[in-house]
Amino acid sequence: MKWFTAFWLSLLAVSVSAETTDIYQPDSLVAGVTEQQDISRRLGSWGVGVGQVARERLPAMNQFNVSGRYFAGERWYVLAGLQLSEFSDELITADNGEVLVKKDVTAVTATTGLGYQLMQGSASFSGNSTYPWQLGTEAYVGEQYTGDSSGRYLGIGISWQLLVDDYWLALEWKSFQVDDKALQQADIDKGMQWGISFGSFY
Repeated sequence: MKWFTAFWLSLLAVSVSAETTDIYQPDSLVAGVTEQQDISRRLGSWGVGVGQVARERLPAMNQFNVSGRYFAGERWYVLAGLQLSEFSDELITADNGEVLVKKDVTAVTATTGLGYQLMQGSASFSGNSTYPWQLGTEAYVGEQYTGDSSGRYLGIGISWQLLVDDYWLALEWKSFQVDDKALQQADIDKGMQWGISFGSFY
């Protein structure tokens, strides 16, 4: 009887020793990224746009522009742009009959400038998805060529951008003046413009 009891005790000891136990060993995690990981970074944006220019004492005319931005900081960005616009469909003359601006002249404006992002937020159109937006104030300096004359272009404006993945859509407004003697003589050297632009990031 003793040998029977010893046999079962030894069998139980073998079965207990054969059991295994899982040991929890958590992985060590490190904040940040490794050198091999590719980080997507937006350096700036480019775009095209259409709108209208309303100069003093003249009807609003159509305009087309190409623009680019370079992000110089968290909120600052550098601007560059080229704009083509119809100036007037009528001959503009001085009181003495001198021709100041010919009929159907195209005004060409090349500018550079600086922008600052004032506000950020998000917008939803369907209630299911939201898109970020940003509101910026901008200052421009450049040169405007109007037929046979030209002058320094100065402007300030506001741009509201809606961001959709790698693309953007903007509503823009600006006030400007041109230091052109011919336009100043005709009192048409100031004005406002508004439009819509769209483009992508690079």
